[in-house]
Amino acid sequence: MLTQPLRDGPDEGPPVDDPAHALVGRVLDGRFQIDGVLARGGMGVVLRATDRMLDRDVVVKVLRPVTGIARGGDRLLREARLACRVQHPAIVTVFHLGLLETGEPYVVMERLRGCDLARFLADRGRLTLEETIAVLGPIAEALEGLHAGSVVHRDVKPANVFLIGCRAEVQRVKLIDFGLAMLDDEACARLTQCGTVIGTAEYIAPECARGDRPTAAADVYALATVAFEMLTGALPYAAEGFDALLAKTTCDARTLSQVTGVARDRALDPILARALSREPSERPTPSGLVRQLRSVKLDEPTVPVKLPPRVGAPRPVAPHPTLIPLAWASLATGVLALLTAIFD
Repeated sequence: MLTQPLRDGPDEGPPVDDPAHALVGRVLDGRFQIDGVLARGGMGVVLRATDRMLDRDVVVKVLRPVTGIARGGDRLLREARLACRVQHPAIVTVFHLGLLETGEPYVVMERLRGCDLARFLADRGRLTLEETIAVLGPIAEALEGLHAGSVVHRDVKPANVFLIGCRAEVQRVKLIDFGLAMLDDEACARLTQCGTVIGTAEYIAPECARGDRPTAAADVYALATVAFEMLTGALPYAAEGFDALLAKTTCDARTLSQVTGVARDRALDPILARALSREPSERPTPSGLVRQLRSVKLDEPTVPVKLPPRVGAPRPVAPHPTLIPLAWASLATGVLALLTAIFD
């Protein structure tokens, strides 16, 4: 169980002069009142809102227009509806889809309390294998639910894995941010032809870096990258951005034991190597990856534990050999003095 305290403090959104703040105060579809800006990302802006009909806190994500994609196109909304129909406890719940008058689609989702995995890792560093599996398990099941519905998430990364809980411990894990999953395949194909790669470079699969269309295997690659990062505190490729994309098309990823320098981590190397393979057909399913990780039993190094003496208990002291004759001599002298006093 993860027990790092979660942050439930004030929102950390864009600066006050960000154009996204122009949406604050508006009511969408006569129902969703925009209360503030939570964050801005590559695919749009995330807003804090209130569902006035049901009196509950929600999140509104407005997707920004992307070059090569028709604004407000019917195919984009059909893809979004497909993603919303996949119901799973580890998938963020979507309540509503709509369009702004300017054409940008927006999605209304449940508001989660806790922090994302990226922030969690920044606080904790690397996690244990048990902790890693506890997070990956629900996300793997969520991905398989999406894949069964012919939906590819396309942006699995720590920032899109949300840890729900109180300040004492994490209680649930959810996969969030379906901004990229909502892009239709034709739009993705046009972007690829224009030389634009969709996703976050460090988590993009090699075939996608080469320009191929994302498949379920690309989500597995991203999930394995997240697992690698959780276990090591680093990424499979030392490069970043475009250099990382280029490296994925020409060389294999680093092994986990190479990064940690711990020999016992070698048991995990072949599992992650298959999941990070440059050949999509060699990768397991999301749940298959988790099962393989769960089958590994890492032997913790055995270190003798020295327990301090209990408070108030006498500390055992071994008699020194040279002190034994002196003790007998002292006892004999005392007995002789006692007898002399009695008979005198």
